[in-house]
Amino acid sequence: MLVTTKERRATTARAANADIDAHIKGFCNTFIRKEFRERWTYWLRDRPDKGRTELHKFHAHHDPRLCHITKTVDVTATRLRRQVDVDTALVFTSSMRFPEIVPIDEALERNEPYPEDAIISVVPGSVAVVFSHDGLCWICQRRREQA
Repeated sequence: MLVTTKERRATTARAANADIDAHIKGFCNTFIRKEFRERWTYWLRDRPDKGRTELHKFHAHHDPRLCHITKTVDVTATRLRRQVDVDTALVFTSSMRFPEIVPIDEALERNEPYPEDAIISVVPGSVAVVFSHDGLCWICQRRREQA
């Protein structure tokens, strides 16, 4: 059976949307406190226009057991590549219209440190990096025994 370009594009778009959804669900269900999870999932998945203006609330809504602030932004693609074997990551910043999947190197090296609020989900529900417009950075990582 011959697959048309239109069918190939539709299949690729569905796969990308499934990847984005997996990252959003994983991030919200793991790194956001229970009482805020539904709200964050809604913001990121259904209302990214609203979500991008709410990213600054991460500092008050994250799970402090899993997300730790770093004093210096020492997150690099090389460091994360040693921990996880992935090629892409989800990125959503306060200047983007929608979350998108990009190559991991691009996600981490676009503008480090990020001058705006940003979520980088490296492994859905396991590893994420969150930047704040005021220069703070959180490393969010689910412990192996929780996986």
